[in-house]
Amino acid sequence: MQRLSEEMQTMLNLGVTRLAAMCVVDHLTWVEGLDKASVLGNAIKYIKELQEHVKKHEDETKKNPVESIVCVKKSWLSEEDDFDMSCTQVLPEVAVRVSENYVIVRIQCEKQNRFIAKIFSEMEKLHLIVINSSVIPFGHSILSTNIIAQMDPRFSMIANDLAKSLRSAIQDVLISPPPE
Repeated sequence: MQRLSEEMQTMLNLGVTRLAAMCVVDHLTWVEGLDKASVLGNAIKYIKELQEHVKKHEDETKKNPVESIVCVKKSWLSEEDDFDMSCTQVLPEVAVRVSENYVIVRIQCEKQNRFIAKIFSEMEKLHLIVINSSVIPFGHSILSTNIIAQMDPRFSMIANDLAKSLRSAIQDVLISPPPE
C-alpha cells in the first residue's frame, strides 16, 4: 500500500514538473519572443552538457574511490612498547580505509576470546555504526577480521587516528589477563 502511494506521489510530482516546464516555455515564447523549438533546443543542449559533466565525475570517482588508507603494523608487543625480542606476542595489523561516510577496517591478530567484543565496543565509542563484519581463522592462531561501519555524524577522526585507537584497544586485550 505504501509503495502504491509513493508511486502515485512520484507521478503527481512528474505531472507538476511537466506543467511547470510547459509554463516556462510558454512564458519565454510570449515574453522573450523566442520560438518553442529554440527554447527546447537550448534546453536539450544544456541537459546533454550536464550529463557529460556527471559522467566525467563518475569516471573520476571510479578511478579513485578510496579517500585514505592507513595501515598500522608492528612486529612485537611489550608493556613498555619497545621492541624487546623476548616478548612472544605478535601485534595485530590494522588497516583502515575511508570512503565517503563508510569505513572498512581489516585486522589480523592472534586469536583472543574478548577481541571482537572489545573492537565493537571501541567502534561504538568512536561513533561508528557496524554494518557488517566477518571473522575468519587463518591457521591455528590467527584471526582475520573485516568490519564495515558507517560514520555517525559525530564521528570526527582521521583514518590514521582510528587505526591507532583500534590497535590500542587490541593491545589492551592482549596485555590484560582474562576476567575470572
